[in-house]
Amino acid sequence: MKKMIAVLVCLTLFVTSCIVFAACSKQETKKGKRAGSEINRGWTKADSPKITKTVEALFERAMKGMDGVTFTPVAYIAFQTVSGTNHLVLCKTAPVVPDANATYALVTLYESLNGEEEIVDIKASKANATHEEEITGDFVPVDSPIVTEEAKKALEKAYEGLTGVEYSPVALIAKQMGTGTNYLILCERTVVVPDAEGEYVMVSVGSQSGGSAEILEIYEFEAKE
Repeated sequence: MKKMIAVLVCLTLFVTSCIVFAACSKQETKKGKRAGSEINRGWTKADSPKITKTVEALFERAMKGMDGVTFTPVAYIAFQTVSGTNHLVLCKTAPVVPDANATYALVTLYESLNGEEEIVDIKASKANATHEEEITGDFVPVDSPIVTEEAKKALEKAYEGLTGVEYSPVALIAKQMGTGTNYLILCERTVVVPDAEGEYVMVSVGSQSGGSAEILEIYEFEAKE
């Protein structure tokens, strides 16, 4: 009899622990993280930054019923398998008001196992996404977010001589033509120390026809409260 009671107690504790674990897993899935923490925390980097029809459809469904703001996917960055899938996407976002200025943001979209979608985390930046294509000299969005060799070389040239930090291009977002070419690039920035965690930043790089290049501006992503 005592053995039977002991077995029942163990089974009860096991079932209870499973329920608690499942609840905690779901909560962790939808909990926002600090800016940049997606790198090296169970995320798998995308093979290509191109936005697919599937990702577009996920955002369309996730935004149903949302008022006051729009999210347009620009580059697919990474995914994380949880009790469903988290998708990390660079988006163009803007409030739904006349003459609103758009900016770029890192958006985490959660796709549940039963096909429901929800935007669970937004990290905003001050990088301008309101590009006036008809104005000569302004940044123009590129047709493909795949980083070109020219943009990659300009970035490498720009941070030559910098010590202690590395910039790896993830997606090419926009170009600006003038006396040279400026690039707006989503990058992974990593401090060169053991076990360092990278973070995503938007980098504006200016290159000249003579081969010189420099980093013009760096835009951080910050978690929205």
